[in-house]
Amino acid sequence: MGNLITDIPKAYFDRFIPRPRDGINSANMRNNFLALASCDFQPCRAVCSTVIETHDVGSDVAAAALYSGTGVTITKEGALNYEGIACIKAVVDSTGSRTVMRVARDAISFANFNSLGMWNKCAFTSSIQYVIQDSLGNESYWDITVSATPDNWEANFITLSSPDSNNGTNADLTDVVSYGYKGLGAGLTYYFDEVSVFLANMQVWIEPSHVAEYFYPFGFKFDGSLTDTFVAPISNPRIDLISINAVGTSAGMLTTTQGVETASPGFEDIPTCPVGDYPLYAVYLKPTMTQIVEYHRKGVFSTDGYIYADLRKVY
Repeated sequence: MGNLITDIPKAYFDRFIPRPRDGINSANMRNNFLALASCDFQPCRAVCSTVIETHDVGSDVAAAALYSGTGVTITKEGALNYEGIACIKAVVDSTGSRTVMRVARDAISFANFNSLGMWNKCAFTSSIQYVIQDSLGNESYWDITVSATPDNWEANFITLSSPDSNNGTNADLTDVVSYGYKGLGAGLTYYFDEVSVFLANMQVWIEPSHVAEYFYPFGFKFDGSLTDTFVAPISNPRIDLISINAVGTSAGMLTTTQGVETASPGFEDIPTCPVGDYPLYAVYLKPTMTQIVEYHRKGVFSTDGYIYADLRKVY
């Protein structure tokens, strides 16, 4: 994904707020920094995913407090990380088949998300499982491989609704209390970095996160909403428009206007905004897409659709 802003402000918040504290944590700050890096000082910000774990811990003690498991030594790695200022290093003992888990501060819900992606690496190709556990102890397992290209960072993705196995009953995704890795190989060293979840059903969430609350470019209240489900093009890419209505009883309602398929769509192919609406975002759609991602993720998700342009007017 690459860094969109310098490591100085990220390092400050990751150091002094490495874990949730009064509703704020480094993952929340990272998401806000990504908005600010795009000069996003306005409400109605479009997101398709969110970072749930940065692993930007400040010390070995903080790393061991985040993840734990019998037969696995957990420490901070600040030189070989993929993103941010650090990652988690897990050294497995000679017994192997070990599990490391991260306990959530509060139960969280993955109900509105389609997939989960994580950055991992190992010096040897290793078949392991990602684990999600609910408050009743039910666990779901997804088979992943770390790494197809040994000792290089690799993105692994799982479909949340389709675990490969469980411990008797699938975990309740509306009541997730812990998550981690199972079946870690004997004598191997693993590195775990950023974990994100992605929206289901090829939708975009327009959320009113007022990064600078004193600045409102729209003259009406908007509480945030999911867009309609985007339909993948048949043969060629196209660009669809997301707009928001500002008239009468329909104020605050999102509208999706479909573009025309063409070999190489550009700004001139963005549909005309409906009368009475303000344009918000253009979304680039591909025949091969299974989800939509933010613009800065489009290189990693090369076959998927992405948020193409911010069309919000500044007043």
